[in-house]
Amino acid sequence: MDALVSRSLLAEQARREGLADDEAVKARVATAEREVLAQALLEKRLASVVTESALRKRYESSRDALSRRQVRVRQLFVKVPANDEATRNRAWSRMNALQARLAGGEDFEKVAREASEDPVSAGRGGD
Repeated sequence: MDALVSRSLLAEQARREGLADDEAVKARVATAEREVLAQALLEKRLASVVTESALRKRYESSRDALSRRQVRVRQLFVKVPANDEATRNRAWSRMNALQARLAGGEDFEKVAREASEDPVSAGRGGD
């Protein structure tokens, strides 16, 4: 409450000193007014459109459809240097060979453990 009184006193002193007529201050006041009005309008419209009980009802009726689907991501890293074309070509050839092994039915975990250049994911079989 003390801070509010202090702010009011400061604002009144600023008016007495003519700051309310300063163009920069007027622009800041206008910006603040637009922000406050826009926020008030949004709150008014949202309050009349969506209530918490309506949201809860919608959630409950759609709960099964909204449940999170689990996805398993596995990765196999091969470093591809940007500045050495010969090394980059060898890396691409290696990736193609690994992809062919996987397409041929080899176990991803086995291939990742053997070939991934990231020690963490390699140790976990690509997980």
